[in-house]
Amino acid sequence: NNISLIPPEGDICGLRSLEQLTLDNNDLVQFAQWRSLDVLPRLRKLSLKSNRIKRLKVDDLHGADGGGYFEALEDLDLSANDIVSCEQLLVVRLFRALQTLRLSNNPVMLGRSSDSQRLPGGVSIFAQQSKQWYLCGGGCFMRKVKPKEPRLKLNRKMLRRVRSATVGAG
Repeated sequence: NNISLIPPEGDICGLRSLEQLTLDNNDLVQFAQWRSLDVLPRLRKLSLKSNRIKRLKVDDLHGADGGGYFEALEDLDLSANDIVSCEQLLVVRLFRALQTLRLSNNPVMLGRSSDSQRLPGGVSIFAQQSKQWYLCGGGCFMRKVKPKEPRLKLNRKMLRRVRSATVGAG
Protein backbone atom coordinates (compact mmCIF):
# COMPACT_ATOMS: atom_id res chain seq x y z
CA ASN A 1 0.00 0.00 0.00
CA ASN A 2 1.01 3.58 -0.38
CA ILE A 3 -1.82 5.33 1.44
CA SER A 4 -0.85 8.88 2.32
CA LEU A 5 -4.21 10.32 3.38
CA ILE A 6 -7.40 8.99 4.92
CA PRO A 7 -10.54 10.39 3.24
CA PRO A 8 -12.47 13.15 5.04
CA GLU A 9 -14.92 12.27 7.80
CA GLY A 10 -17.95 12.37 5.51
CA ASP A 11 -16.48 9.73 3.19
CA ILE A 12 -15.76 7.13 5.89
CA CYS A 13 -18.89 7.50 8.01
CA GLY A 14 -20.22 4.23 6.54
CA LEU A 15 -17.60 2.36 8.59
CA ARG A 16 -19.13 3.24 11.98
CA SER A 17 -19.16 -0.39 13.19
CA LEU A 18 -15.44 -0.92 12.43
CA GLU A 19 -13.55 -1.98 15.59
CA GLN A 20 -10.05 -2.85 14.32
CA LEU A 21 -8.07 -1.23 11.53
CA THR A 22 -4.59 -2.06 10.26
CA LEU A 23 -2.83 0.57 8.18
CA ASP A 24 0.72 -0.79 8.39
CA ASN A 25 3.44 0.02 5.85
CA ASN A 26 1.89 3.15 4.39
CA ASP A 27 2.84 6.82 4.25
CA LEU A 28 0.69 8.21 7.08
CA VAL A 29 3.49 10.27 8.59
CA GLN A 30 1.51 13.03 10.30
CA PHE A 31 -1.44 12.89 12.69
CA ALA A 32 -3.44 15.16 10.39
CA GLN A 33 -3.30 12.47 7.68
CA TRP A 34 -5.23 9.92 9.77
CA ARG A 35 -7.09 12.12 12.28
CA SER A 36 -10.32 11.75 10.29
CA LEU A 37 -10.57 8.19 11.66
CA ASP A 38 -11.81 9.89 14.83
CA VAL A 39 -15.34 9.71 13.42
CA LEU A 40 -15.35 5.91 13.84
CA PRO A 41 -17.11 5.59 17.21
CA ARG A 42 -16.33 1.88 17.77
CA LEU A 43 -12.67 1.83 16.67
CA ARG A 44 -10.85 0.07 19.54
CA LYS A 45 -7.59 -1.02 17.92
CA LEU A 46 -5.53 0.91 15.36
CA SER A 47 -2.22 -0.27 13.94
CA LEU A 48 0.05 2.22 12.19
CA LYS A 49 3.28 0.20 12.10
CA SER A 50 6.02 1.31 9.70
CA ASN A 51 4.56 4.62 8.59
CA ARG A 52 7.66 6.77 9.30
CA ILE A 53 5.80 8.63 12.07
CA LYS A 54 8.13 10.93 14.03
CA ARG A 55 5.62 12.72 16.24
CA LEU A 56 1.93 13.21 16.84
CA LYS A 57 1.41 16.93 16.62
CA VAL A 58 -1.82 18.86 16.57
CA ASP A 59 -2.34 22.62 16.53
CA ASP A 60 -5.19 22.51 19.05
CA LEU A 61 -4.15 20.50 22.13
CA HIS A 62 -7.69 20.70 23.47
CA GLY A 63 -8.84 18.11 20.96
CA ALA A 64 -11.87 17.97 18.78
CA ASP A 65 -14.46 20.26 20.33
CA GLY A 66 -12.51 20.30 23.59
CA GLY A 67 -13.33 16.65 24.35
CA GLY A 68 -10.33 14.87 22.86
CA TYR A 69 -9.97 12.32 20.10
CA PHE A 70 -10.88 8.68 19.48
CA GLU A 71 -13.53 8.05 22.10
CA ALA A 72 -13.24 4.22 21.96
CA LEU A 73 -9.60 3.64 20.91
CA GLU A 74 -7.93 1.39 23.51
CA ASP A 75 -4.85 0.09 21.66
CA LEU A 76 -2.63 2.15 19.34
CA ASP A 77 0.32 0.43 17.67
CA LEU A 78 3.05 2.82 16.48
CA SER A 79 5.78 0.16 16.24
CA ALA A 80 8.64 0.45 13.75
CA ASN A 81 8.33 4.20 13.21
CA ASP A 82 10.80 7.05 13.87
CA ILE A 83 9.63 8.24 17.29
CA VAL A 84 12.61 9.58 19.26
CA SER A 85 10.91 10.87 22.42
CA CYS A 86 7.67 10.36 24.36
CA GLU A 87 7.34 14.17 24.50
CA GLN A 88 6.58 14.01 20.78
CA LEU A 89 3.41 12.04 21.57
CA LEU A 90 1.57 14.64 23.67
CA VAL A 91 -1.62 14.27 21.67
CA VAL A 92 -2.17 10.69 22.94
CA ARG A 93 -3.24 12.25 26.25
CA LEU A 94 -6.32 13.42 24.36
CA PHE A 95 -7.27 9.91 23.26
CA ARG A 96 -10.10 9.35 25.71
CA ALA A 97 -10.03 5.56 26.18
CA LEU A 98 -6.42 4.75 25.26
CA GLN A 99 -4.92 2.08 27.51
CA THR A 100 -2.03 0.65 25.47
CA LEU A 101 0.53 2.35 23.25
CA ARG A 102 2.92 0.03 21.40
CA LEU A 103 6.30 1.55 20.53
CA SER A 104 8.42 -1.48 19.64
CA ASN A 105 11.38 -0.85 17.31
CA ASN A 106 11.32 2.94 17.70
CA PRO A 107 14.43 4.94 18.63
CA VAL A 108 12.72 6.05 21.87
CA MET A 109 12.73 2.45 23.11
CA LEU A 110 16.32 1.52 22.23
CA GLY A 111 18.15 0.26 25.28
CA ARG A 112 15.03 0.15 27.42
CA SER A 113 13.57 -2.98 28.89
CA SER A 114 10.63 -4.67 27.23
CA ASP A 115 8.55 -4.26 30.37
CA SER A 116 5.65 -1.89 30.24
CA GLN A 117 6.06 1.75 31.17
CA ARG A 118 3.40 4.40 31.70
CA LEU A 119 2.65 7.81 30.28
CA PRO A 120 0.92 10.44 32.40
CA GLY A 121 -2.77 9.61 32.37
CA GLY A 122 -2.26 5.88 32.89
CA VAL A 123 -1.49 4.85 29.30
CA SER A 124 0.77 1.77 29.26
CA ILE A 125 3.67 1.75 26.82
CA PHE A 126 4.75 -1.65 25.55
CA ALA A 127 7.92 -2.30 23.61
CA GLN A 128 9.38 -5.57 22.54
CA GLN A 129 12.52 -5.47 20.46
CA SER A 130 12.39 -7.93 17.61
CA LYS A 131 15.22 -9.44 15.64
CA GLN A 132 16.09 -7.81 12.34
CA TRP A 133 15.04 -9.44 9.08
CA TYR A 134 17.05 -8.92 5.91
CA LEU A 135 16.01 -9.14 2.27
CA CYS A 136 18.07 -11.37 0.04
CA GLY A 137 17.14 -12.25 -3.53
CA GLY A 138 13.60 -13.57 -3.62
CA GLY A 139 13.15 -14.00 0.13
CA CYS A 140 14.09 -12.76 3.55
CA PHE A 141 16.05 -14.23 6.41
CA MET A 142 16.97 -13.56 9.99
CA ARG A 143 20.65 -13.06 10.70
CA LYS A 144 22.11 -16.02 12.54
CA VAL A 145 23.11 -15.45 16.13
CA LYS A 146 26.74 -16.33 16.78
CA PRO A 147 27.05 -19.12 19.34
CA LYS A 148 28.72 -18.21 22.60
CA GLU A 149 30.32 -21.64 23.09
CA PRO A 150 33.45 -22.44 21.12
CA ARG A 151 33.04 -24.75 18.15
CA LEU A 152 34.52 -28.18 18.61
CA LYS A 153 36.85 -29.40 15.91
CA LEU A 154 37.42 -33.05 15.21
CA ASN A 155 41.00 -34.09 14.53
CA ARG A 156 40.73 -37.21 12.36
CA LYS A 157 44.47 -37.97 12.64
CA MET A 158 44.18 -38.46 16.37
CA LEU A 159 41.29 -40.88 16.07
CA ARG A 160 41.97 -44.56 16.37
CA ARG A 161 39.84 -47.60 15.91
CA VAL A 162 38.54 -49.19 19.09
CA ARG A 163 37.41 -52.75 19.27
CA SER A 164 34.19 -53.40 20.95
CA ALA A 165 34.68 -55.37 24.11
CA THR A 166 32.46 -58.35 24.59
CA VAL A 167 31.40 -59.19 28.02
CA GLY A 168 32.07 -62.83 28.75
CA ALA A 169 30.42 -65.01 31.32
CA GLY A 170 32.78 -65.80 34.00
